[in-house]
Formats: sequence, structure tokens, C-alpha cells
Amino acid sequence: MSQVEQKQTIELLAYKKAYLHALKYVKDDVIGVLTGRVENGQIFVEDAYPLFHSRVLSPTLETAFELIEGALKKKKQIIVGLYEALSHPYQAKYLSEISTRILERIQKNLSKQPIALRIYDEDKQDQQEEIQEYHYLTCEGYKFDLKDSKNIDANYEKIQELNPQNGLAKFEIIKNDISQNKHRFIVDFDAHFEDISLDFTNSFV
Repeated sequence: MSQVEQKQTIELLAYKKAYLHALKYVKDDVIGVLTGRVENGQIFVEDAYPLFHSRVLSPTLETAFELIEGALKKKKQIIVGLYEALSHPYQAKYLSEISTRILERIQKNLSKQPIALRIYDEDKQDQQEEIQEYHYLTCEGYKFDLKDSKNIDANYEKIQELNPQNGLAKFEIIKNDISQNKHRFIVDFDAHFEDISLDFTNSFV
């Protein structure tokens, strides 16, 4: 594998939106998409769109993708991956079944291995505990490649540079946003679907 193929770049803005989304709905499973561009075989993640904090329904997902893809044309971006934060991260080694299915769709459109970010609370990753008062998030990155629909784990390959240490470093950077309670104002597509006046692009971040 070439050095170009190995390197993955994720802008801080994408981390911010993903982490803030996870913090707002810390008791729920959250999913969002990563957007950006592909140049010379390398994926550049530039932004994130929070999607769901409740049950994912196919019609709602289709509508969300149509709106996002329409908006991305103006920015000359495409959907290049997905992030997920499970309320109980020990339930899945990688990502959930629904996220795997969404990644399958992204891969078909992208014709390349999309990026998958698994976000979790560092303090309770290996502990089956109730939600804690303080949350210290990190994440791990994977390349998704559909190889075995019956064995989810076989479809994920770790990205070396998107390791938990890197995820913690990005979380440290956005602590100021958290102290300003910006996570409380994050809007995902679930909320937009109920009130279309709410902006799920979260341009204020």
C-alpha cells in the first residue's frame, strides 16, 4: 500500500461537530456523515453533518442524504465516511450494524474505502457503567471495505494515524467549545426533520 493511500486527513471542524453531537446526546447512539474530497487517491475529511440520535429509518436516511448531497455540490464536496458514538460502546467492537449498512452505501457511491470514526468515552470504554457526569471523548479511525456481510469485524481496517491518542488530542483542543456549551446547540437531522427551521449544517461551529 502506498504512502498516499495510508495517509488520512481530518479537519478539526469535522472532529468538533462529531464530538459535540456525541456530547449533546450522550445517552443515545448518534450517527453522522463525514464530508470532503478525494484527491490523488487520498481522502480529505473537511466537515461533518450530524444525522441521528434515535432510530434510523430508511425514508429519513434517504431524505437526509438527498439534502446533504445537494448542499455539497455547491461546496464541491462529497460524503466520504461516517462517525458513530454508541451510548454503550462495549456493545460493538467496531461500528453497529446500521452504520455498516450506511457505509456500504457510501462505498458504492465513493468507489473507494470510506472513513469510519468510532467515538467513545475514554473513561467507560471497558466498563459497563451508567453515564458519568464527566465525559472524555476519543475516537478511532478505520477504512471500511465490504468483504463479509456476515462478519462485520472483517470489513474494518484500523488507520494508524487515527488512533485514540490522536482522538484525545483533538478533544483537548475543543474543550473551550464545550465550556461554552456549544454542544447544547448542535442540531442533527432528527431535530431538523421535526423543525425545518433548525440548521443541521451547524454553521455556527
